[in-house]
Amino acid sequence: MNAIAYNIKDITDKNDWIAIIHADGNGLGQIVQKIGTKPEQFKEFSQNLDKATTNAAVAAFNTVKQKFKNKKIIPIRPVVLGGDDLTVICRADLALKYTKTFIKEFENQTQEKLGKIITDNKVFKEKEGKAIDKLTACAGIAYIKSSFPFYYGYELAEALCSRA
Repeated sequence: MNAIAYNIKDITDKNDWIAIIHADGNGLGQIVQKIGTKPEQFKEFSQNLDKATTNAAVAAFNTVKQKFKNKKIIPIRPVVLGGDDLTVICRADLALKYTKTFIKEFENQTQEKLGKIITDNKVFKEKEGKAIDKLTACAGIAYIKSSFPFYYGYELAEALCSRA
């Protein structure tokens, strides 16, 4: 049975590099403007957004778990997982695949769980004559030495996410 890493040294493998991933959904402000005054619909939206984000994180985890299945410690440590936000610390070699899967699955999950609310409320303008029925996400990955201060790595990941 694998255990969650509580120590950065447990996350690193043969080298001393880790990644801090920060992902954030796009367009949430537009949704709040459109449905924020409808309490029941906003509650449903919020709960389903949380589920979509969690499901996307699980799917991302599942794509990389083969790389550490025989290890005692899971080299991925969630820091924030909720709403449309995700922040994790992981072994550097897992970061890109994890992030790509998370973003793709976030779109799939929000389309499945939130598509009707988004289209019924005409949250986004149509693109090429088609209603937009999902949220997208952007992410930043800071590859750092494990001894580098977490705060600076997180700030870099967040800045990269904002630029994306």
